[in-house]
Amino acid sequence: MEIRCEIVAKTDIGRQRSRNEDNFLILDEFAFVSVADGMGGHVDGDVASKTAVDTMEGMYSEQYSSIVSSLKEDKEKLIQEQEKFLITSIQEANKNIMELNRGSFALEGMGTTVVSLQISGDKVIIAWVGDSRIYCLRNSELKQISEDHSLVGELARHNIIGKKDMMFWQNKNIITRALGMSENVKVDSSLHSLEVGDVFLLCTDGLSDHVTDEVVEEIVLKNLEDSEQLLTELINEANDAGGPDNITVALVKTFPVEE
Repeated sequence: MEIRCEIVAKTDIGRQRSRNEDNFLILDEFAFVSVADGMGGHVDGDVASKTAVDTMEGMYSEQYSSIVSSLKEDKEKLIQEQEKFLITSIQEANKNIMELNRGSFALEGMGTTVVSLQISGDKVIIAWVGDSRIYCLRNSELKQISEDHSLVGELARHNIIGKKDMMFWQNKNIITRALGMSENVKVDSSLHSLEVGDVFLLCTDGLSDHVTDEVVEEIVLKNLEDSEQLLTELINEANDAGGPDNITVALVKTFPVEE
């Protein structure tokens, strides 16, 4: 069965920051979405996150269609090349951010996380660097399908702390991988099967650090028929928890193609 998707996103400055350093990218024609959370303290993290999404947008606009057209008869090879292309586009974003870091003292030290998702046929390709997250809602159950590149994420993976303790752990904002940290960046990626009715949620830690997965699941389930309201309620929940960070949430809903 063919599957179509709806992609929406929303970003909010939060209640304690003076500027929004998050950015997102939606390319409906490629069933693609990406969310980036800029960082840098006194430097412009918003420049890093915008560089990331602008780089990906440029690469997809200029090169992606030729990859699809050349491999449309070989679905398995196409998926492999799409995953490679997504990884390459994120690595190219890292190069561009590093170039800006070298070119300006004012921008030195800026970086960004990135999470990206693309639907291709009956598959979902995801790739990420940092602690922004991707969730999948299937059969009314929300599960994180990315892994945090953070200190607490490493502790949880090694069973040193429980996943539910991550929100409350000291130094939870220390990330172990991001764009702009080094010349070469390892991009994690994975391939997932896609089912009609799957819902995907991409978010920055402005949401996940302050709203539990259980509450996120509850809000998603309650607002499945109204995507804009769903995003608004998630952002409001993070702001009600103090809104200490920028909040960006993207939603991907899947439907059967109507005959």
